[in-house]
Amino acid sequence: MNQRIPQHFQSLDDLQLKKEEIRAQIRENNVQIQTMWQELFPKQTQTTPTSKWSNAMTKGFGVVDGAILGWKIYRKFWGKKPQKKKKKGFLSSIFG
Repeated sequence: MNQRIPQHFQSLDDLQLKKEEIRAQIRENNVQIQTMWQELFPKQTQTTPTSKWSNAMTKGFGVVDGAILGWKIYRKFWGKKPQKKKKKGFLSSIFG
């Protein structure tokens, strides 16, 4: 950041002038920040039906993928535990 340099003002008018200069700098910085922000995240325009369809499919697949992941996590931590199969002996596996 900027280092503060002690400034001595002779009158209130000098202080008011400095205050206005700082306000002008802040306004300029705000304008620069707003333009940079808008350039960083431009609004997407959907002009073709194909792009609308593509975006809808992408969002739909994302929702389905999230639902499947949620179901897997649920089953892993809170769902029914799968039962272990009984070991079959050699003769029972042959004769049923």
